[in-house]
Amino acid sequence: MSCIYKIREGASSYTDTEKKLADYILNHIDEVPLNSSQTLGERVGVSAAAVIRFSKKLGYNGFTALKVDLAKDRAAEITNYDDMIQEQDSMDTVLKKAENLNTMLQNQAYRLINTASLEKAVDLLLHCDTVYLFGVGGSGIVCMDFMQKLTRINRRVVFQSDFHYQLPAAAHMTDRDAAIAVSYSGTTREVNTAVQLAKELGTPVISITQFKKVLW
Repeated sequence: MSCIYKIREGASSYTDTEKKLADYILNHIDEVPLNSSQTLGERVGVSAAAVIRFSKKLGYNGFTALKVDLAKDRAAEITNYDDMIQEQDSMDTVLKKAENLNTMLQNQAYRLINTASLEKAVDLLLHCDTVYLFGVGGSGIVCMDFMQKLTRINRRVVFQSDFHYQLPAAAHMTDRDAAIAVSYSGTTREVNTAVQLAKELGTPVISITQFKKVLW
């Protein structure tokens, strides 16, 4: 996932210091990769430690990793400028540009994957007795699709489209099961209630959410 996208998506949860950093970075994309955390902090009016904390909040190991991703974004922005669909484009050109866009989005998504976390989740799903799915609205549709796929490979799975039935079903979870909670914002009250119940019952939870936000 692009660094620029990460910064924009997390805006609603930023502190005042983080907002200052985010605004500066987005307005000085070419300049920031050339700065140290100390230099950037001085330009924004915050400490170098604040710059590093902000980088880690976005999922990076430190400011250097953020700079590398930001530089890649800038290069991709230049490369993909010609892929903007224009009124005079032929149908073949539109299709080619759409293909390029889809490829770019997939590459950005792959950059977000934490391999260790993915392996841990897969191992949990392979060895659990029952998979319990929790999600409402659009996330509920994701759960329904995943339930169908799990059923096709003969995995025992529980999902209720009406959340009023999800919690009663969840009461049967044990530490031998696995719960998957889906919430893009990470703040969906109903889903977080189910996660809390899973924690109380000792059921391992896999959260599918925006970046590194943790369902609680």
